[in-house]
Amino acid sequence: MHFARRSQYGWIGADFGARVVKVAQLVRSDGEVRLAGCAAIPLELPQAVGAAEAGSGPTWSAAPRGDAPATAWRGGEQLGDAARAARELAEGLRGKAAAAAVSMRDCEVHLADLATADESPRRLGEATRSLLADVARTPLEALVFDAWPAGDAGAARSSKRYVLTLLRASSDAAAEAVRECGWRCRAIDAQPWAAARALALSSEADPDRGDALLDWGASGAVLTWAARGVPLHVRPLKRAALARIFAELETRLGLFPEESRQLLANPDLPSATQGGLRLAAEIVRHGLAEVAEEIRRTLVYWRTLSRGGSPQGIVLAGGGALLPGAVDALATSLALPVRAWDLPRCEAGEQGPATSLFAVAAGLSALAWEDRCSAL
Repeated sequence: MHFARRSQYGWIGADFGARVVKVAQLVRSDGEVRLAGCAAIPLELPQAVGAAEAGSGPTWSAAPRGDAPATAWRGGEQLGDAARAARELAEGLRGKAAAAAVSMRDCEVHLADLATADESPRRLGEATRSLLADVARTPLEALVFDAWPAGDAGAARSSKRYVLTLLRASSDAAAEAVRECGWRCRAIDAQPWAAARALALSSEADPDRGDALLDWGASGAVLTWAARGVPLHVRPLKRAALARIFAELETRLGLFPEESRQLLANPDLPSATQGGLRLAAEIVRHGLAEVAEEIRRTLVYWRTLSRGGSPQGIVLAGGGALLPGAVDALATSLALPVRAWDLPRCEAGEQGPATSLFAVAAGLSALAWEDRCSAL
């Protein structure tokens, strides 16, 4: 990935997830990119937030869909409160420029053939709007969108393009939350592009083949295959919400939400019985098996789109990367290298949330150094 030689610090990246707001900023020092500061603040959700929260995840389509309205959470005030709290906790932040991304729960992803004789930006924009008029579940005036070629831009030209739509209300709420922090919102970025930059920052793969980042959070998971900082293919996964695993722990073990998270983070808790631990391990194994099957199906589909190509490995990010045994279980099931996303902090030995939570926020920060702005 090419970064133009600009400021030592990246922008402040604000990743507005469905359950957690994550803030991070990168800095280039001694030839290495590090996390200058980061913080994660949970959102309080007093009511259900739609079908996606129950596990259906963000919308994916390769064909026209029905006209059911997308569900959006209008928690702009909570976004602002959480962003300000993250700003106070994230020591080391510099500057005012920021970029944000919104939960893929508020997005739709379409793969479509946009063949046109004239491939000017104006004509491609018209073709994209015509597509969305047919397939989007929300009126066009309520959406913002981005589109980019599917597959390797260096390979044979293809008319297939990914089109990502985002609810305008969600975009506006994120931009306002950024401004409430005293920052300048330079871009609302498409999540797959932030994921692609995150992989470029922390990838061990052949740069031409690339890895796939699994951004696995409470309301769903999105798998992005990227190489050289460019997303080649993207697919939200079904039945992959962490909330499903936690809900089953709470139901079958009679736990409160915070207790289920503490149990997975610290199985040595005095209150954890051996029977409870065995049942918790079974629930997590089942959840990991479902995610592995979704990844496997996605990789098979991508091979049909890329003439047999596939990512070299899987990189876990988000809360799912913290599930006990997730890396080893997925590596065994998929027969692929699997690791958690990581980036060093500026201060060696500094304590704080696992860096794998901040992959997308770091990718947003890196937008400051990129020649192409993929902002919605």
